[in-house]
Amino acid sequence: MKNLLFHFWQLENVYLRVKPIFWNEFNSIRIIKNDSWRSLSKKLHIIRSSFLNYRFDHKKNRRYMSLESITKLINYCKEVNPKISLEWLENEKIIDEIRYGHLGKKIKNPKFPFNFLHINWAKIMGSLVTDGCVQKDGKTYFINKDLRLIRYFVIIIKNTIGDFQIKIVKFKRGKNFWYRITLPKLLGISLIKGLNWMGGNKVKNDISLPSFIKKLDPTKNQEKKYLSTFLRWVFTCDGWVNGYSKSIGISFNVDVSNLPNKLIKNVENAPRLLKDIKNCLEKLEIYVGKPHFMSLRERKDGISAKWNIEFYSKKSLNLFCDTIGFKTPEKLNKLYYTINKRL
Repeated sequence: MKNLLFHFWQLENVYLRVKPIFWNEFNSIRIIKNDSWRSLSKKLHIIRSSFLNYRFDHKKNRRYMSLESITKLINYCKEVNPKISLEWLENEKIIDEIRYGHLGKKIKNPKFPFNFLHINWAKIMGSLVTDGCVQKDGKTYFINKDLRLIRYFVIIIKNTIGDFQIKIVKFKRGKNFWYRITLPKLLGISLIKGLNWMGGNKVKNDISLPSFIKKLDPTKNQEKKYLSTFLRWVFTCDGWVNGYSKSIGISFNVDVSNLPNKLIKNVENAPRLLKDIKNCLEKLEIYVGKPHFMSLRERKDGISAKWNIEFYSKKSLNLFCDTIGFKTPEKLNKLYYTINKRL
């Protein structure tokens, strides 16, 4: 399985803070080319104040610069030192901090390039397609009732994209307490640009899985592991184990406000996300019945239909346990109990 890399220069509207090694190289080249700071500012069309912090103390240059400005500086340096490039910044980890937009959440020591085929991304995407949301403007959040799962998810995110400040917010929904985290916009924009992730509300937009997940080949061990990990987080966040019916299932909602009544229960109009997950399970030989219509629900902005998939057979339950399973011990223990009841 080839790498699916996403580089920081594929983003727009990003601002960087680079480490002193870059400014030292830049200043050496400025001296060689005999340019003053004033003339350099005019030549590159960069505000002179951008250089002020470096001029007084290069160790405390805390100013952010746009990717456009950094690119101008790099092109200026290349004439003397060809090694200085955007790739050099990325490969040598010279980016100290990066953020999306002027007010975006900053990421310390970003781990570019992002390899979307790294196993951690399977965990991140499995979580976001179920209990998360990536809005079209990049705003990304994750909600779950399990505080331990939230904390573990934060560790995975930081190990994958870089360090950032985060606050876990506790709130009440119905009779239960839930936990929410808001993630850097840069994460959401990277998914949208790098994977053509369908941003926006899952119910209104009827999102589907990224195409590369649907194309994974489970006959190849690495791709099977990736698909199994992805599904483990999908079912950990949104799936269930029914001890009474001895089954495993998952459900999603889809907007049906504009559908004629006679088509609402048509299986062709089941959520695309649900059908995609069904296909992923069947790639692992976990055979699932067709999506089942459950109920209608009125919302402030329309009507949604709830659909589920469920599987009962002893073979499918054992395969699920062996190849996918759950991340949380509560659901995993319930799975073991359900399988033992079927013996």
